Amino acid sequence: MDMDETDAKHHRNNCCVNLFHYFTSQTTFHPAVHAGFLKLWRLLQPRVLAEVQRILVTHRHTVYRIFTTGHSMGGALACLAAYSITNLLKHIDYPITDVTVYTFGQPRMGNRIFRNIYNKVVP
Repeated sequence: MDMDETDAKHHRNNCCVNLFHYFTSQTTFHPAVHAGFLKLWRLLQPRVLAEVQRILVTHRHTVYRIFTTGHSMGGALACLAAYSITNLLKHIDYPITDVTVYTFGQPRMGNRIFRNIYNKVVP
């Protein structure tokens, strides 16, 4: 069965509408992070933040600069760690609230809204 030109245009238009609907219905308007990276960070976060806080409180008169670094998935975790540590530093009123992040081959880990928030928190 051959499609004539009208059927072909109709099919193409429906296909585009369906794809448009798919992509727009998948759009989120809140910050979102890759579920696997977030799940792994949530497993590590309590121990990491507790240790950072313990060091900072124990050596209250020493001001530390904090760096996080990682490659690939470790880079994504380094970014999530920097975000969490920055919030911790602000919460405990630490003199320095900037965390420096170095990543290598880090995959994209969140949507645009997360990126915008992240860039404000971790400059």
